[in-house]
Amino acid sequence: MVVLIFVDFAESGQDVVLEADLCVIGAGAAGLTLVHELRRSALRICVIETGGLDRDPAADELSDAASHGSTTLDFIATRPRAFGGSTVEWGGMCCPLDECDFETRPSMPLHGWPVSLTDLQPYYQRAHTALGLGPRYFDERLWSVLGIPPPEVDQSRLRTKFWQYRSPRRLPPHSPLRFGQAYRNDVASSDTVKAVLNATVVKIVRAPGRDAVERVEFRSIAGRRGQVRANAFVLAGGAVENARQLLASDFSGCSEALGRYFMEHPHVSVGRLAHDDTRRLLPKWAVLQRSGQVSFRPKFLPTPDYQRERDILNASLTLEVRCGPDCPHRALADFARGVREKRRGAELARAAGRVVVHSGVLAGAAYRRSVGRPACPGHGGLVLYCRSEQEPNPASRVVLGRERDALGINRAEVSWRLTDRDRRTAVDFGNVVGSELRRLGARNLTMDRWLDEPDGWPADIVGGPHHSGTTRMSDSAATGVVDKNSRVYGVPNLYVLGSSVFPTGGYANPTYTIVALAIRAADHIQAQLRGGVPTHAWQGTVPARPVLDLQPGREPDLDTGSAAPAPMP
Repeated sequence: MVVLIFVDFAESGQDVVLEADLCVIGAGAAGLTLVHELRRSALRICVIETGGLDRDPAADELSDAASHGSTTLDFIATRPRAFGGSTVEWGGMCCPLDECDFETRPSMPLHGWPVSLTDLQPYYQRAHTALGLGPRYFDERLWSVLGIPPPEVDQSRLRTKFWQYRSPRRLPPHSPLRFGQAYRNDVASSDTVKAVLNATVVKIVRAPGRDAVERVEFRSIAGRRGQVRANAFVLAGGAVENARQLLASDFSGCSEALGRYFMEHPHVSVGRLAHDDTRRLLPKWAVLQRSGQVSFRPKFLPTPDYQRERDILNASLTLEVRCGPDCPHRALADFARGVREKRRGAELARAAGRVVVHSGVLAGAAYRRSVGRPACPGHGGLVLYCRSEQEPNPASRVVLGRERDALGINRAEVSWRLTDRDRRTAVDFGNVVGSELRRLGARNLTMDRWLDEPDGWPADIVGGPHHSGTTRMSDSAATGVVDKNSRVYGVPNLYVLGSSVFPTGGYANPTYTIVALAIRAADHIQAQLRGGVPTHAWQGTVPARPVLDLQPGREPDLDTGSAAPAPMP
């Protein structure tokens, strides 16, 4: 039997009931990796995606949330609702967490994971292959791969590591894996996987009198309704959306940690280097070094011993070329972005005009990008840019607000709260790197003034799109929402994937670890489901019923849960 591959729920049609072995809510890096790993398992999988194959402002608007705290976060720009999730826009920076990120610390009892780096290492290896990266390490060994002498930093305080970028084409210099495009064929070539697009889950429903989930209910913006009934469910919608869905469906009793410990990476400038230093430092530090089809970006880190000595968190610092908004070297990139975002009229015409006017400059920029250097040569100098870990903080949280979205669900309110230790990390680490750069020969380094102030953050602090922590993993429901297998405490057939399960986030961009955890979860879920039969862990709590085809063959009464036959939409 070959089933309908993609169902666009935005199109008019009857309400439907779907039944499957596994229902995956969210088609981003976590959800699509899980589906990719299970595509040959014989499990019948239904993927519910709130967006379509491409971004749509109406779908993205569902991500809007109130933001309070250390700075305002933009949830519409950073949480694309489309098949592929945030990888529609991500920059592709890949790096695993460090061993110290998994460890508990005496001064931070909530720091650490219930699994170790050793436990995750086999899954990191599989994630590395899936992401199309280069050498299976990210540390100082890459200097020799690139043919560059390693910097002679004070190894008691600093170390160097690299981000890796997948770069299959010579231009542009990095083309990260777009999960929606890469894994679309997994759905198209499978007779056991179905994706329902433009369908937003509005409720996760437990079986009457039982702990297990019986079904999820979903709707289109136009009002079309549906259900998925399955043996197991995976929530993979991002840190804010995962918490919002569980809170809106009254799962707060599973753990007091639900919605708490929201984390983000504070991004902030700590200093600047003048142009004469740029010419000496740019070839080593502020470039995307290339080797074959992979690019590498070097960074400074504090050593684990220095972190413990100073009671600070993990962090990274890069030297970055900063171009102004009208920099001619960016004209082509700005025009390409306008085309990709489907801008129209005068705005796109101005971008095209800049490409024509600056064609000579852009030829030089194209060459620099082709060899892995920034498009802009750095005449304005370099910025010391810090991305640091956030301490787990229960006051930093996601709650349900009073305002409702177009589907009637309460919007999230996010309070991003940084601690004194978060600030001390950026200040201490920034000053250490500054002193090392001076020792290594930097002559015109100016550290930012805010580092000398007694408290507060600079006005230009931003949060990256690395939301995490709201359904944190723990050995106990007292301090976490999911166990070490990503299963929700007290709900035996509900799993959560994505960075929302991170107990700590280190400094690293989360996608590499998200993919590794999804691969690990795929192995666990496949073993548990045993080809569609409910496992012993939840026998007696899931209603006994056959696992039906993924054909939408019944029209539900969403008030009672009953259903009557209905034609294929």
